Amino acid sequence: MGFFVTNDGLLLASGHPDPTDTAAPTNLGLISSDTAAREWTTVSLAGEADFHDIAATTTSTGASRIYGYDATRGLIRISDDGGTTWSDGATMDLRDLTIDSTNPDRVYATTASGVQISDDAARTFTAMPDAPALFLIATTDTGLVGIDTSGVIWASDGAGWIQGGTVTGEPQALAFVSGSAPWLLISDDRGVVATADLGATTVPLVKAQ
Repeated sequence: MGFFVTNDGLLLASGHPDPTDTAAPTNLGLISSDTAAREWTTVSLAGEADFHDIAATTTSTGASRIYGYDATRGLIRISDDGGTTWSDGATMDLRDLTIDSTNPDRVYATTASGVQISDDAARTFTAMPDAPALFLIATTDTGLVGIDTSGVIWASDGAGWIQGGTVTGEPQALAFVSGSAPWLLISDDRGVVATADLGATTVPLVKAQ
């Protein structure tokens, strides 16, 4: 289900417990790990929320903001204290969400009707003009990158969209890794692959089982 790694290495996740763990709640709420997933701690909303997507950032005041798409209620929840307390955002049916790299109030979401954008911390959304019909989306250092419903990779720097290569099969996850030589990480039918040229060439990292 939802999974996110913060800039300081904290793992945030949600979903459902091991089926053999009858003592755990059906919905895990928000859980976190600072031990590289060896141990997990419940943060909040245990038994209540099932976050299918999670994204986190730091606000201008230094607050730890988390956006989570709660599939049990079909809406985005927002926390400005690291997940302790929450407020309700927009009600919508989304597949993926990401936060602008320079503006913690700007959130992008992929939906059946196209990419939606919010400038009020996910309280309201409007259609993003001229965006491809993206299925997965991620923020880069200069704009956005995404994979559309046909498996084509796209990138935007705010001035337009550049078409890249195509994934293999159905994409499951997309992440951008910043640095002097930035990479995209893609999970699809091949397993996990990395690309530095929008999918024209790829480097296998984990082979599909």
